[in-house]
Amino acid sequence: MNDRHEQRPTHRFSGRVDAMVDRIGVASVASAGVEGRVNWSASSALYLRWVVRDAPPWTQAVFARLEFRPTRRTWLTVGYGRAVVGDDPYFLEESDWAPAPDSDGVLTFSVRGDL
Repeated sequence: MNDRHEQRPTHRFSGRVDAMVDRIGVASVASAGVEGRVNWSASSALYLRWVVRDAPPWTQAVFARLEFRPTRRTWLTVGYGRAVVGDDPYFLEESDWAPAPDSDGVLTFSVRGDL
């Protein structure tokens, strides 16, 4: 049996759209975000996250990551976007996703192996 097919869930796409209005009645701030994941095969996937907020200064954060699992105990990832776009499941409520609007994207590469 080829164990590559046991490495990822069987669903091909998962995603969500979130919207939030904070400080209603004071100086309300609207935020929206899209998060998605596409599993191309049992060993490769694409993850995307985009968040936008209308508070001055208007800002947005984009992050994309390609994920590969060449063996059962090895992961390789290549990502591009803001250094921090949030890692909490409620990513619109995080304060660390929006660095300075003029910051450049960061390219990341990681390799992980388990014994």
